[in-house]
Amino acid sequence: MRVFVGSITHETNRFSPFPTTLADYQPAALGYGDLIREAQQAGCEVVPGLCARAAPSAPTVQADYEHLRAELLAQIRAAGPLDMVLLSLHGAQVAEACDDCEGDIVAAVRAEVGGGVTIGVLLDLHASITASLLRHANLVAVIKEYPHTDFPETARQLVAICLRCARGEVNPVTAFVPLPVYTLWHTPVQPSKAIVDRARALEAAGEVLYISLVHGFPWSDVSSAGAAVLVTTDGAAATATRLARELALQLWHIRAADLEHYRDIAATLDAAAMPASAGGPLVIADAADNPGAGTGSDATWILH
Repeated sequence: MRVFVGSITHETNRFSPFPTTLADYQPAALGYGDLIREAQQAGCEVVPGLCARAAPSAPTVQADYEHLRAELLAQIRAAGPLDMVLLSLHGAQVAEACDDCEGDIVAAVRAEVGGGVTIGVLLDLHASITASLLRHANLVAVIKEYPHTDFPETARQLVAICLRCARGEVNPVTAFVPLPVYTLWHTPVQPSKAIVDRARALEAAGEVLYISLVHGFPWSDVSSAGAAVLVTTDGAAATATRLARELALQLWHIRAADLEHYRDIAATLDAAAMPASAGGPLVIADAADNPGAGTGSDATWILH
């Protein structure tokens, strides 16, 4: 099997004061090396392609985004005959004139390689899922953990399923159920952990190929933003739909659960004034002003 691996990733915050240009993209991305390693260990001939990641910030300048996309497509074209294309993308990337960079990239790759090549896409769980993405990829695999600790595991599953697809051993069919909610689900703790555990158990039992529990990313400010569930089976559309609806309902029921971990400003300052806080350094984190999500880290609400 000849496999091309590429990556263009950016978590876009439309409210960020920092524009994103070509110079901001660096050759490092979560998932890219994992895909290469897993494909090589499976005995594939790997063609490493573009790896470009920018830190979370405002939409990418349109000409610079188009430059990156064109470079990726040129590399795929130059690679010659391929059996698979594996892409590590983010899921919440926006350019100045494109609200769905992932769907746009995968559609362009599909047009380049044709319908006979298997395309697998690895995504962050802070993603927006679109019809274009699902239509043009054979498999979309979203990581399950927040914090993000399972890129290697997800890459392993993605490569294994895509190899089976390329060999004609499975026919991936995906059910997509969006949820009208933005929230935070910390997966190492309950109640989120139970849903992730159930998804993994269904995969291990062989009833499904892969389950994606998408948390969404509101700050990309696109119409497709929001939580979602993807269930991929081997040709069993009814099973995929049933399980996707069940899991989506479970997520809906816990939509506010993790918000209890956060205190408001008054409660935080009261806790800071307690004697137990006087023994050493005190750190108050403004979780909403997180540069890891593209903010300016310049909020003054707590200081006031």
